[in-house]
Amino acid sequence: MKSINPIISSMIAKSNNNEIAIQDGNKTYTYKSIFQDSRKLAKYLSTLGMKKGDTAVIASQPGYEFLLILYATIMLRVKLTIIDPQLGNDLYQAKLKELNPEWAFIDSKLLLLQEHPILRRMYLRSGKNKVYFPYSNQYQTIATGPWMPLMKSFQRLGLYNIHEPMNFDPTFTDYEYIVTYTSGTTSEPKGVVHRLSTITTSVKHITKLLGSTKGKSLATHLPHLMLIAVSSGLKVQLWKEEWSAEKKIDFIIKNEISILFGPPTDYIELINYCKESNRKLPNCIEHIIIDSAPKHSSFHEDLFQHSNSDTSVTMMLGMTELLSDSIVDDLDYKFQGDVLNESSRSVNLHFDQEGEIKIQFPQLHKKCLQLPNGNDSQENESLKYIIEEGKSINIQRKKDLIIQKNYNLYPALHEPTIKSIPGIIEAVLVSKYIDEIVDEKIYLIIESEKNLSRTKIMSQLANGEYRIDREALPDEILFAKIPRKGRQQKIDRKASIESII
Repeated sequence: MKSINPIISSMIAKSNNNEIAIQDGNKTYTYKSIFQDSRKLAKYLSTLGMKKGDTAVIASQPGYEFLLILYATIMLRVKLTIIDPQLGNDLYQAKLKELNPEWAFIDSKLLLLQEHPILRRMYLRSGKNKVYFPYSNQYQTIATGPWMPLMKSFQRLGLYNIHEPMNFDPTFTDYEYIVTYTSGTTSEPKGVVHRLSTITTSVKHITKLLGSTKGKSLATHLPHLMLIAVSSGLKVQLWKEEWSAEKKIDFIIKNEISILFGPPTDYIELINYCKESNRKLPNCIEHIIIDSAPKHSSFHEDLFQHSNSDTSVTMMLGMTELLSDSIVDDLDYKFQGDVLNESSRSVNLHFDQEGEIKIQFPQLHKKCLQLPNGNDSQENESLKYIIEEGKSINIQRKKDLIIQKNYNLYPALHEPTIKSIPGIIEAVLVSKYIDEIVDEKIYLIIESEKNLSRTKIMSQLANGEYRIDREALPDEILFAKIPRKGRQQKIDRKASIESII
């Protein structure tokens, strides 16, 4: 018997539901309008020539249009790649070379730069990691977002005039649906390919975690959480990531937000605001879900201290390659790292003698684009773990990795550039968790043959010939003899942290 994809079935079930599903400022959208508009968009895109098996990139602001694109591309069986414009032009160009897309959904503000050289020059000089989308015949461009003056007549997402929505086959067909990229990999971006089945499996698990959603709402600025929330029956309230903590707190109270769901950095500013104003998070918050980066004990202590006693807290472990895998509820948290709950679902965990975990489960990514055959489905992700009080604690990935805020920094990508600066013998990027800032602090340790000033080095790294990613810039530069170990005299990062910092 043929089945219907859970994401699509949730839409069909609510196809005549006039309850508000999304509120964005003064605009509201019902479940019915999402279903109808997604089908109209799919019909519109098909009239332009978009078809099954095509590849599209999307660099648009999260919002209602973004959600419609997610649904419409599922209906058309199109592979979608999400590009974050904040990651920089080098990464964007590398992605285009890999993907060779037929289509691009691009925010109108970015397209405006194609028409105005002066604006483009000012924009590109205003800071690092700026994305410019030059005109290309490689793909067909569809403008998203508000209409902008003095633009070429790009096809516009907001101007489609389809009276009859597309009739699509709702039968579940698995295919390579989403390509997403790990952050911190500018020179060799790691394109992680997820099939539709891995996405929907994760949505099903999170929907089950949320429980009854009737009358509950979730605030987010992340498009994938919009998809999860709408599929789960939550009302989505869109807010801006750049809002101040005070404005977000007021927003939570005014809109009676029930659920907060996001990475630790989404909560740190809220917690700090509560600390400074000697208050707790609003009473309307019933459930806090924390995912993504490893969590430290001081973060959880602050979160529990400033949450109400009847607020449920859930910790999740998830990565770009793995999506959500381990869920632990209401843990009296006192460990450094993520607690792995092996019994939460059918996850195959193998613990080896070197302190690594091999993970296999349905949400594991299908492949990576950069590998010779594009397929590493036989390779499991490895995590470093320890055992404390009978619990498995994830403390790091196997590869050297620094996670600061939501950014994954791989030192090996940037250290060769730093070591190219004349006068530097060796350079090491390391980090140390600082309780006061509830985050990692990045240190650059330099071994040099002559006197070098911190100011000049930082200038070179930020804007000079040897510049690196803005997010990889160190918080502090230290000069010291870098410890080494073994016959091959490899750099001892652990000793560097313990003896120098």
